[in-house]
Amino acid sequence: MLNKKILMISLCLLAGCKSPQSADNQDSSAIQVDNASNPIKVTCNTPRMVQDIWKLEPMLTEKGLIKADMNRDEKEKIIRSYIAKKNEQYQKCNQGK
Repeated sequence: MLNKKILMISLCLLAGCKSPQSADNQDSSAIQVDNASNPIKVTCNTPRMVQDIWKLEPMLTEKGLIKADMNRDEKEKIIRSYIAKKNEQYQKCNQGK
Protein backbone atom coordinates (compact mmCIF):
# COMPACT_ATOMS: atom_id res chain seq x y z
CA MET A 1 0.00 0.00 0.00
CA LEU A 2 2.77 2.44 0.97
CA ASN A 3 4.78 1.51 -2.12
CA LYS A 4 1.78 2.29 -4.37
CA LYS A 5 1.40 5.75 -2.80
CA ILE A 6 5.10 6.49 -3.25
CA LEU A 7 4.93 5.29 -6.86
CA MET A 8 1.87 7.46 -7.59
CA ILE A 9 3.45 10.54 -6.01
CA SER A 10 6.67 9.98 -7.96
CA LEU A 11 4.77 9.64 -11.24
CA CYS A 12 2.79 12.82 -10.55
CA LEU A 13 5.95 14.74 -9.75
CA LEU A 14 7.70 13.49 -12.89
CA ALA A 15 4.72 14.31 -15.08
CA GLY A 16 4.49 17.76 -13.53
CA CYS A 17 8.17 18.46 -14.15
CA LYS A 18 7.91 17.84 -17.90
CA SER A 19 5.09 20.29 -18.59
CA PRO A 20 6.74 23.58 -17.59
CA GLN A 21 9.89 22.81 -19.56
CA SER A 22 8.05 23.01 -22.85
CA ALA A 23 6.45 26.27 -21.74
CA ASP A 24 9.88 27.61 -20.75
CA ASN A 25 11.25 26.82 -24.20
CA GLN A 26 8.47 28.85 -25.80
CA ASP A 27 9.10 31.77 -23.47
CA SER A 28 12.85 31.81 -24.07
CA SER A 29 12.38 31.95 -27.83
CA ALA A 30 10.03 34.90 -27.38
CA ILE A 31 12.61 36.61 -25.21
CA GLN A 32 15.28 36.10 -27.87
CA VAL A 33 13.09 37.69 -30.52
CA ASP A 34 12.42 40.67 -28.24
CA ASN A 35 16.14 41.12 -27.54
CA ALA A 36 16.97 40.99 -31.24
CA SER A 37 14.43 43.68 -32.13
CA ASN A 38 15.23 45.90 -29.11
CA PRO A 39 18.99 46.07 -28.50
CA ILE A 40 20.16 47.07 -25.04
CA LYS A 41 21.16 50.72 -24.79
CA VAL A 42 24.23 51.58 -22.77
CA THR A 43 23.83 54.56 -20.49
CA CYS A 44 26.76 56.60 -19.26
CA ASN A 45 26.38 57.86 -15.72
CA THR A 46 27.57 61.42 -15.27
CA PRO A 47 30.22 61.57 -12.55
CA ARG A 48 29.21 63.70 -9.60
CA MET A 49 30.99 66.94 -8.98
CA VAL A 50 33.32 66.38 -6.04
CA GLN A 51 32.91 69.10 -3.42
CA ASP A 52 35.41 67.71 -0.93
CA ILE A 53 38.04 65.35 -2.35
CA TRP A 54 38.92 64.10 1.12
CA LYS A 55 35.57 62.35 1.41
CA LEU A 56 36.94 59.85 -1.12
CA GLU A 57 39.89 58.97 1.12
CA PRO A 58 38.14 56.23 3.19
CA MET A 59 36.85 54.49 0.06
CA LEU A 60 40.26 54.58 -1.63
CA THR A 61 41.88 53.35 1.58
CA GLU A 62 39.50 50.37 1.62
CA LYS A 63 40.40 49.63 -2.01
CA GLY A 64 44.08 49.70 -1.05
CA LEU A 65 45.00 52.67 -3.23
CA ILE A 66 45.84 54.85 -0.25
CA LYS A 67 48.14 53.51 2.47
CA ALA A 68 48.25 54.68 6.07
CA ASP A 69 51.90 55.71 5.82
CA MET A 70 51.37 58.13 2.91
CA ASN A 71 51.66 61.85 3.47
CA ARG A 72 48.91 64.32 2.58
CA ASP A 73 50.41 65.27 -0.82
CA GLU A 74 50.66 61.62 -1.93
CA LYS A 75 47.07 60.98 -0.87
CA GLU A 76 45.85 64.07 -2.72
CA LYS A 77 47.66 62.97 -5.89
CA ILE A 78 45.98 59.55 -5.77
CA ILE A 79 42.54 61.05 -5.08
CA ARG A 80 42.86 63.52 -7.97
CA SER A 81 44.09 60.71 -10.23
CA TYR A 82 41.04 58.64 -9.28
CA ILE A 83 38.70 61.53 -10.12
CA ALA A 84 40.45 62.09 -13.46
CA LYS A 85 40.12 58.41 -14.38
CA LYS A 86 36.39 58.44 -13.59
CA ASN A 87 35.94 61.54 -15.78
CA GLU A 88 37.91 59.87 -18.62
CA GLN A 89 35.71 56.78 -18.40
CA TYR A 90 32.64 58.97 -18.73
CA GLN A 91 34.05 60.77 -21.78
CA LYS A 92 35.00 57.47 -23.47
CA CYS A 93 31.53 56.11 -22.77
CA ASN A 94 29.92 59.14 -24.41
CA GLN A 95 32.21 58.89 -27.44
CA GLY A 96 31.18 55.27 -27.95
CA LYS A 97 27.51 56.18 -28.41
